[in-house]
Amino acid sequence: MTMKVAELTDDEIARLGTAYRSLVDWIHDNAIDGESTMSMLFKAAMVIAVTNKIPKDEVMGVASAVYDMEKFFQPTTEEIH
Repeated sequence: MTMKVAELTDDEIARLGTAYRSLVDWIHDNAIDGESTMSMLFKAAMVIAVTNKIPKDEVMGVASAVYDMEKFFQPTTEEIH
């Protein structure tokens, strides 16, 4: 099974963008430690995946790709030098 790409309207895309920005801002501004925040958000993502019957391999593939993408955009000092 391959994850389906939804045909979103411009309004839906704008609303998702606003929601994502708000979530990122909340993550940066909350007083909760990073591990707890990640755990909560990852669990929420898994609820969405299971509810939508997305196979575990696909979920883990997406998680891995997003992790690699974020590492690329946020290199450590050691990786830069």
